[in-house]
Amino acid sequence: MVRARRARHGAAKIPAMPWAWIVLLGAVLFAEIGGLYAIILVQFDVGFEAVAGPRMAKPADRAAPAPAPLPRNP
Repeated sequence: MVRARRARHGAAKIPAMPWAWIVLLGAVLFAEIGGLYAIILVQFDVGFEAVAGPRMAKPADRAAPAPAPLPRNP
């Protein structure tokens, strides 16, 4: 009488993905999406204010007064 061979222990199991790989892949995808977002902003010259709304005006953002005209040479 021939006995059927049993599969080795654990041979049919699918290896579970460790949490470290899941977290690493999530971080990589997050960085890729953030990088693509930054590239789109730069390439299409879209200001961040167009996406996030206007920021508070700082003194440096205001237009400087026009410089005094240079004296004419006689």
